[in-house]
Amino acid sequence: MIGIGLFILYTMPVFIFAEDSVQIKPFLLYIIGIDNKTVIKYADITSVGPDANFNSNAYGIDRRNRLGISVGGTTTFWVLGCYTGDAIAKIYLRFKEKLGDKVKLE
Repeated sequence: MIGIGLFILYTMPVFIFAEDSVQIKPFLLYIIGIDNKTVIKYADITSVGPDANFNSNAYGIDRRNRLGISVGGTTTFWVLGCYTGDAIAKIYLRFKEKLGDKVKLE
């Protein structure tokens, strides 16, 4: 049970929005204070949106809960299953504020 709990905390992303970039790091490393993060410059992002090819599954994760960020032709997906609908909307709106038309809201 402890291993499953640690795995869930490791797969849950934390988004830290800065002036010119967004930092994404696992929640477990965020609370411990380890600086293992992904830094993506806003200028490098080509699109942000939910995973259009992903259908709902048995665990209740649907396409809105999979955030895809495309950078240079490569899309990386983060599962936002532990976030509430309001938190997911705020993340999308923050990206929309920084990127404008590059963000698809569904």
